Amino acid sequence: MTYKMLRAFIAAFFATLVVAAGCGRSDLINVEWDGGNTADVHNDSGACDATSCPTGCCDSSGVCRDGTELNTCGFGGQSCNDCQAQHFDFCDSQVHACGNVQPTCDVTTCAQGCCTLFNGQIACVSGVSSLACGSGGLKCSDCTTNGQVCDPSKQACVNAPCGPNNCKGCCQGTTCVGTESDTQCGTGGLGCTDCTAQKQVCNTSTGQCTSTPPLCTPQNCKGCCSGNTCVTSETDTQCGLGGLACTDCTQKKLTCNAGTCQSTCNSQTCVGCCQTGTCFAGFLDTRCGSQGASCADCTQSQSTCDTLATPRVCKSQQTTCPASYTSCPSTVTTPTLTVTKNQCSSTDLQDAKAACALGFNSASCQLFFQTEPQINAACAKCLSPFQFAFTDGTGIFNCVSPFVSSNCNHDTGCIDDCETTSCEQCPQNAVQQCRQQVAQGQCSSFIQGASCIGTALFGTASFCNPQTYQGNYGSWLAAVGAHYCQ
Repeated sequence: MTYKMLRAFIAAFFATLVVAAGCGRSDLINVEWDGGNTADVHNDSGACDATSCPTGCCDSSGVCRDGTELNTCGFGGQSCNDCQAQHFDFCDSQVHACGNVQPTCDVTTCAQGCCTLFNGQIACVSGVSSLACGSGGLKCSDCTTNGQVCDPSKQACVNAPCGPNNCKGCCQGTTCVGTESDTQCGTGGLGCTDCTAQKQVCNTSTGQCTSTPPLCTPQNCKGCCSGNTCVTSETDTQCGLGGLACTDCTQKKLTCNAGTCQSTCNSQTCVGCCQTGTCFAGFLDTRCGSQGASCADCTQSQSTCDTLATPRVCKSQQTTCPASYTSCPSTVTTPTLTVTKNQCSSTDLQDAKAACALGFNSASCQLFFQTEPQINAACAKCLSPFQFAFTDGTGIFNCVSPFVSSNCNHDTGCIDDCETTSCEQCPQNAVQQCRQQVAQGQCSSFIQGASCIGTALFGTASFCNPQTYQGNYGSWLAAVGAHYCQ
């Protein structure tokens, strides 16, 4: 299951309910921002980097460490941080980042870091771990959910650098070259080689330079074959994909676009919209569009052409990010859980506790959730309401639902409804930023309302409180599973 964002309600709630052990440094100034993650020492041969130490950090001796200890804290094969030397209180084993427990966490107390939850208490962490990235006292972001990493210098999620982990072709600097050529030859995420400098050609099936041109086949040519030559830079006279014979599109009075012969009206030749092979300006309600897309008749959907939109589309197709959210429907609520006995055995819960001891996002915990349905489907279903990281809040809300009022369950349900509804029209790469924005804006009133769970968490539903288990997700999961499912 995807590890979701840290929600601001946790910060607002625990800031008012949890008495911190003491205030840590709030300025976080003059700290060397290095990422980090792994407790055993890994003595694998070879250099310690993101490839050899993906879930840990590299110590000063070049050894991969687990990245969860006070003096070797980090993630993603970056340099380990010595939290104590950098005046931090702890290394958060969930997100592999140095941090301080604080009574409040915002831009005034955590200007150089981001906010997360540590053992049930709000904390300011360094904001350079890919599992907890950010600055300015905002919620930490989990870059790994989008396949990204945290840039320590920017404290922002960025695309991972080119390497064996994310590139099947060769790396030209930081760019992955997926379609090899004689000037950019290689495979396995290694550096590209210019075969022409050696008066050789690239054998794309092996990624190596050779003096003998290989036969052009679908196995070694992603473009089209002109005789025994693989053509990777398409033209109207040499068009094709998949190692098939090149086609001369001009013979059919067509042009080549993405390896296929198409009408002369396309995104490469038309700034307006295409209709029956002809390019039109695309500003009419009956003929609306741009960037070579097919013309749309907006009147068919009782709409008009939005002539100011980019790309031009019918107004009925426009999206808003974030969309307005004026009120939470009265029907929205966090479902009230009921105890369903004899669903999970003690063995199931022992496995859950052991597998998830390192946190919800750990590989062993995710493997447990993947395999449990095959071992005991009833137990897997019963545990599903708790299959969320602490920083998500949903599992905690579900756990306390029988112990709070219907109004409180409505408030907790409104948090997710507000964030989801506000951001459901956003492009995928903008959803996380949108959720952060609305959490501090139009959804903030619902987040503040979630403090209603406090009495239960520190009373009748204390077994739902992560702080009861020192923030150990595995122990928490086994305990709530024993209450609801055993």
